[in-house]
Amino acid sequence: ATLDVFAPSPQRALFTNDTNLICSFSVDKQPLNPNFLAILWSFQGNVILRYDNKGFSSRDPRMTLDVESLKYGYASLHISNVTISDGGIYKCTVIYSPESKEKEISLEVLAKPVLSILNMKLQRNTENTLTCRVTEFFPPDIGITWYRDREVLRNQFMKKTQMYKDGTYYVDSTVTITPTNDDQNQIYSCRVQHDSLQEPLQRDFQLIYE
Repeated sequence: ATLDVFAPSPQRALFTNDTNLICSFSVDKQPLNPNFLAILWSFQGNVILRYDNKGFSSRDPRMTLDVESLKYGYASLHISNVTISDGGIYKCTVIYSPESKEKEISLEVLAKPVLSILNMKLQRNTENTLTCRVTEFFPPDIGITWYRDREVLRNQFMKKTQMYKDGTYYVDSTVTITPTNDDQNQIYSCRVQHDSLQEPLQRDFQLIYE
């Protein structure tokens, strides 16, 4: 029987969500004989899941295989509660004795940023600092821009990105302004661009004076 294996790469998953790493196969002689079939999934070179006619075993309870779907040619790996450390190179190996074929899949894990504005209460006619705090994102590359009525503000500064224990990141971006009465009705904005977002994340606000 001629064996073919299909697996798109790269594939993407969102942090803390569930995902299926797509891997499918076909044999030209039907019906499929399960006694000849074995599936191996490996991650970074180590076998993490195995299925054959003796049964099913997985090194991580979050990682499973739908055995019923194998007869239809689906060998996808289901990962529950995706973590940052799940990102990397997977290998889907399908054995239909005596043939064996494998495909490598790169999994990219993304975490969407959360945005908050700190210290919105300011004093007129004196130098103040606004802070835009962006948290819980991955990968660490991120773009943050400050605007006043859609015009880019000067004196912006992004601090060093820091990592949480769960592998996601946080960072503060600040802008220094000296507000006057004319600024009271203007709209200030912090805009975030990140790989996990289909469109930029933006928070608009007006200044509050003490």
